[in-house]
Amino acid sequence: MSVSDEPARFRGQALPARVASGLLLAGLTLAAAWVGGWVFRGLVAAALLTALWEFLRMARAGGHAVLRGPGLVAGAGVLLAVLGPAPVPGAVAAGLGLGLMALSLREPGDRTVGLALTVFGVLYAIGLGMHLAWLRDLPRGREAVLVLLAGTWAADTGAFFVGVRFGKTPLAPVISPGKSVEGLAGGLSGCVLAVAVAAHFLLPGAGWPAGVLLGLVLGAVAPLGDLLESMMKRSFGIKDASRVIPGHGGVLDRIDSLLVTGPVAYYLIRFWWS
Repeated sequence: MSVSDEPARFRGQALPARVASGLLLAGLTLAAAWVGGWVFRGLVAAALLTALWEFLRMARAGGHAVLRGPGLVAGAGVLLAVLGPAPVPGAVAAGLGLGLMALSLREPGDRTVGLALTVFGVLYAIGLGMHLAWLRDLPRGREAVLVLLAGTWAADTGAFFVGVRFGKTPLAPVISPGKSVEGLAGGLSGCVLAVAVAAHFLLPGAGWPAGVLLGLVLGAVAPLGDLLESMMKRSFGIKDASRVIPGHGGVLDRIDSLLVTGPVAYYLIRFWWS
């Protein structure tokens, strides 16, 4: 969603590596979503724990005394408690919360801020992300996940290419100078089209109006995930969450929109279409 120097920025995105890694990840995600069960849950858990690690890494690089090890253990514990075979989320959450508070007393530096960021990281990466697994567990959950992926990816792709080509008007210059209103419009249009078509064929009974409405909602909230991560990276002084994905940066850089669209899609589909 660039607003200046479009061709230079486009070349700077390492497009071949970006496309190749993007297609590989998309294929892996679609295959896991199709199979479902522990294959999909395992992929979700691995992605969310990596995203949590990236968030804590960024916060630490920004000078905050986050609890990286205990935070990851807490995130894994929440995932196991909620998605595991014997869910006991209340007891596990209470125990992990008390443990984090106790361990924060031993951490030098801004202990209160570090503890707050650690808890926020768990809620952000794990608490939002686990809705993807819950969505897959719904009746016709496989189809619902495919609709969600189609819409979110279309929003990101449309925003990127329209922004690079036509972006002139800054969207949020203080948070992310590269994003434009034109890119936002391109992402919203792509999301509406993708969700409406996918829902029509994959979710019988949804109808075109419902598909368009769902696409509008997902297309409107998808940029919020991107902007939220951009705000955090700017605050921490970090460009990319990590470099684990060639051409894309980190896992968090790829799922930031899904962390927002996933919960929205879950609650809309569960209480509206079920």
